[in-house]
Amino acid sequence: LMFFVVKALITVSETLKPSPALTSVGSAVGSIEDQQWYHGMLPREDINRLLKEDGEFLVRVTEPTPSSGMRTVISTRWNGRHYHFIVGHCKGMYYVEKETFPDVVALVEYYHRQKKPLTEATGAKLLSPVKRQKWELRHEWIKLDRQLGEGAFGGVFAGTLTTGFTTRKVAVKVNKGKAVEKEVIEEMCKEAAIMRIFRHPNVVKFYGIAVEREPVMLVMELVEGGSLDIVLRTKKEELTVQDLTNFALGAAKGLEYLHSKNCIHRDVAARNCLVSGKEDVNQRLPIRWIAPEVLETMLYSTKSDVYSFGILLWEIFSEGNVPYGKMTLAEVKTQIRSRQFVFNGKFHVTISDYYAEGVRC
Repeated sequence: LMFFVVKALITVSETLKPSPALTSVGSAVGSIEDQQWYHGMLPREDINRLLKEDGEFLVRVTEPTPSSGMRTVISTRWNGRHYHFIVGHCKGMYYVEKETFPDVVALVEYYHRQKKPLTEATGAKLLSPVKRQKWELRHEWIKLDRQLGEGAFGGVFAGTLTTGFTTRKVAVKVNKGKAVEKEVIEEMCKEAAIMRIFRHPNVVKFYGIAVEREPVMLVMELVEGGSLDIVLRTKKEELTVQDLTNFALGAAKGLEYLHSKNCIHRDVAARNCLVSGKEDVNQRLPIRWIAPEVLETMLYSTKSDVYSFGILLWEIFSEGNVPYGKMTLAEVKTQIRSRQFVFNGKFHVTISDYYAEGVRC
């Protein structure tokens, strides 16, 4: 998905490295992934949003690097500032400043129960754990079945999500490969942050994201009908003008809703619409669909989305033909910049009004 990214919360943050350890303290029960205060690879931007009051804390891990792998971080807010303490590891023991512990759970529970500052310099205390949010899913809740598609980020799979006594069919976006890059995690988490505020029948429903370990998984509603561009090409003999009109109306409703939430889609096209079993179109949230001003300025707006919607109308009523036909991308760019929009193709029966509306967009 490509959305317009809203402004991030601006906070004062510090990352503090551990001091040498001194005193050893006993172990605690349970793995780190079982703790409600553990948030996996959730990016710092999301972490800072979750820490709202002084004394609130959580534990996360950094994305792996070739030199150091993953590193455990205790994030907390104290005196209005966000601190991120890197947990040191030496000879099988973990520490932040003075005491050492056999595991991270024991370290966190000790400072939480004793109400002792993590470091003398900051005075920061672990008073109130921030629990995992409803949209932070456990990997064991997700089961992958068949693969639906693949892109630069990785694959999309049909699967199931089981939470409590409820199991539902879902679509799962899984990052590619074993190594998780910082940019991939941040992009998927940004996508999740935006999707979770949307509630509309023509926008794909978001269930959550699993970031406690690799691979990162983004879980969404499974729309059984497939992508609109495939439906238009493979079922063109079966589709009526009413069907095509419903597709256009569903996409328009979804786009109107996104714009009402001050969200710009930036990639409105038939390939990014899904057809449900009821023949509704769900917005799933480049050059052939892009507005002239975007090519010139690389700035998106609701108006550029409406332009792309006009191209989508043409796709729908031309039985899924590719905009600008067999032109090369260079030729397409020339056409767009010169405002010469020539679309050749067979249109579905009497759709002159719809074609005119598409050109007007």
